[in-house]
Amino acid sequence: MADPADRRRIGKVLAGVIKKHGAHIDVDALSDELADSLIPADYLERLNRAIVDNVEEPPRPPLGTIEPTVDKMRDTALEHIANATGGTPRLSGRGNEQTYQVGDGPTIYLRTRGRDQRPGNHRVYWFGLRLACWDDPDAWFVLQCDLDFAIVVRVEDWLPYRDQIGTTQEDNQRQPHVHREGNTTELREAGGLVLNISQWVDNWGDLGQAHH
Repeated sequence: MADPADRRRIGKVLAGVIKKHGAHIDVDALSDELADSLIPADYLERLNRAIVDNVEEPPRPPLGTIEPTVDKMRDTALEHIANATGGTPRLSGRGNEQTYQVGDGPTIYLRTRGRDQRPGNHRVYWFGLRLACWDDPDAWFVLQCDLDFAIVVRVEDWLPYRDQIGTTQEDNQRQPHVHREGNTTELREAGGLVLNISQWVDNWGDLGQAHH
């Protein structure tokens, strides 16, 4: 655990972030309370990072930047699904070009999102997953992050974290925020969740195994 001076510095920065984004607080009082609490310094830093990541408006892409279309991102993911499973993905259920199945295999919820570039080597991608998508633990999420990579994860693996992932105002979706910063890929949520999800980056092999 950091020394008291370092903890007070972190507490003051964190309190300042909260103040900056509209909370009516006494910065000095809150920073002292945070510094004197039993929360380890590294947790305070992670909470600070999660708050900033989820409230800052992402910058606009530079002029001249060509962003991939939704169709291009979807086609890229479908090609990977086909290669992994050895079959052709077809629309499943009501079908809105987001829910697929290969043969008699598990349901695949495919989502696409272009990158939001943050300062430095930091990119953010967020997705909408309706609450009904979480009802089948054997289903899979394929979250295509621009043309950079995909998060390929069985629903069951994320169920322990579902209630820590933010929701829409209508409370009918969970909206995971995927952050790629340097060599680290994490879920970072405003409520404080910071989860390393590197094991599910381009996890096509496990998706293929689920179809055999």
